[in-house]
Amino acid sequence: MVRTATRTALFALMTAASLSSAAAQSRLVVFGDSLSDNGNLAIATGNAQPGYPSLRFSNGLVWAEQLVGPLANFFPVGPVNNARSVDFAFGGARTDTAVANPPGVPTQVGAYFARGGAFGSNDVVSVWAGANDLFQAIPGAGANPATAQAVMSGVATGAAANVAAQVSALAGAGASTIVVMNLPDIGVAPAFSPTPAAPLATFSSLTFNGALSAGLANVAAARAGANIISVDIASVFDQIRLNPAAFGFANVTQACVAVAACVGGSLATQNSYLFWDGVHPTTAGHALVAQAVRQYLFAPQLSAYSATLAEIALNGRRSEALRGFDRLRDHAAAPGVNSYFVNVFGDIGESKTAAQRSAFDWRVGGVQLGMTRAITNAYTIGLIGSVSTGSVKAGPNNVVSYDATTFALDVLAGWKSNGFFGNVGLGAGFSRMSDWERKTFVGPLTNKADASGLALSATLEGGYEARFGAFALTPMARLGFLRAQSDSFEESGVVAPIAYARRTIDAVSGAVELRAGFDIMRETSRSLSAYALVGYEDFLSYSGGAVRGRLVGNTARPFSTRIGDMTGEGLLLGGGLSGAFGAVKISADYRASLGKGDGVRHRGAIAASFAF
Repeated sequence: MVRTATRTALFALMTAASLSSAAAQSRLVVFGDSLSDNGNLAIATGNAQPGYPSLRFSNGLVWAEQLVGPLANFFPVGPVNNARSVDFAFGGARTDTAVANPPGVPTQVGAYFARGGAFGSNDVVSVWAGANDLFQAIPGAGANPATAQAVMSGVATGAAANVAAQVSALAGAGASTIVVMNLPDIGVAPAFSPTPAAPLATFSSLTFNGALSAGLANVAAARAGANIISVDIASVFDQIRLNPAAFGFANVTQACVAVAACVGGSLATQNSYLFWDGVHPTTAGHALVAQAVRQYLFAPQLSAYSATLAEIALNGRRSEALRGFDRLRDHAAAPGVNSYFVNVFGDIGESKTAAQRSAFDWRVGGVQLGMTRAITNAYTIGLIGSVSTGSVKAGPNNVVSYDATTFALDVLAGWKSNGFFGNVGLGAGFSRMSDWERKTFVGPLTNKADASGLALSATLEGGYEARFGAFALTPMARLGFLRAQSDSFEESGVVAPIAYARRTIDAVSGAVELRAGFDIMRETSRSLSAYALVGYEDFLSYSGGAVRGRLVGNTARPFSTRIGDMTGEGLLLGGGLSGAFGAVKISADYRASLGKGDGVRHRGAIAASFAF
């Protein structure tokens, strides 16, 4: 399907940068049943499975092949190539050894080791099994409705315990990353719905999933060295049934092989069905399984986009502090007279980090309200409050987006004498990041959250204004101490939601600027002037810390993902106009920052002040 290919391409773009600096999963080893079989049963039986021309229990590639590409089969029997992905899953396999052929999961695992199979540190092992245990027991259990649920409860919990035992054995044998999928609701599959056995089938799969979750939690606690990732396929299939068209399906209730127009139709027609037969997905359904598994595997890398929360807060805090200095420098009232102002501003830009090359951009607008007061001819103080709101988007195809609203307060003090001046400011801003949305590329499914953050600043600047008639040259230097923090928060969603830990950025920025001003008009009650500036700003020190988190409600281990440092503001350019008309002063400013990397930023403001 075109849409599936597009999602895969977007996902590849989304993860490519992080894979270059993180241990990539290099190999997949597959155990399980027909949901993962890439042709083993067909080879073993001489393709004695009518209705499956792909040699798989689907109309094309299964999820494992769509995840990593071609996998070696169980056959021919011989030494395992530990450098190549391999699939030991068999259609019809149980979680135990009750049946010799097809081999159950314990037999598959034993055969893998007997043939020299081993695990590298970057290998991923998958286990997806349990359905056949249920399928084979439901008819007999259903014959006696009075005991049916009790019987199936025992079968389901036993199958789940078998899977957990094999996961423990694999972890003990050196498997460092193990992916374990639960079962979709088999009661709504075409083989059971709408038959009388549907409620019992639903009960059985739900019981299995609950027991599997508990069993994997115990294994994860006992095998702390292994990263055991629970993949909730059941919830994905529930969402598909609720909104089939959003996932590209026209039919989620019938088996394609039972509909002549489907089974004899084009690949696109076949893939408009979720089910190929009574219980197995089409290759389009397998594509969504592959995307879901990929989302879980790469959760640490995908968490990197949360770094933007603290970075946006830091950018905003720096801008709020500098806007305060602009208003302090503009103060022209006599000692003992207050100047009240309102400043409307906008800030748009794009930023990139050194290690995470996917850009994030922002659009922010807001207003500052405050006052300045000259205590003497030399000393001025100021108090400013501001509120801003805007949107942030990050990653290819805007994989992450959220809104940010910030309330800030700055306290300022300035000194000037004989052309020399110095200003100091302390400020704080509280941010609310709402409507956080992270796309999963599993159909329309997204993970959502709300977050908050805090930013603090202490800024110093000093310089000298040299006047030459109507002209003025003002060299200045600035030093800023910044701290920005994004608080912990937790996503809600169906596919690999993440709980993020608190992250803090501590930075020191340094800047130099040269301003050139010109008095266009200067009279007793009126004046008009213009200025232009050029400068450079960069971080003198920066400590951003890693993004830390874990998959919500999952047996997977917590993770820590290193984030590259933010790029500095780089080259600074700007200019503005200001005019005074009696007690009223109006100014307009524009600033641009051309970052050391590919970042760029534009800021504009219009301020009006009133002295009385």
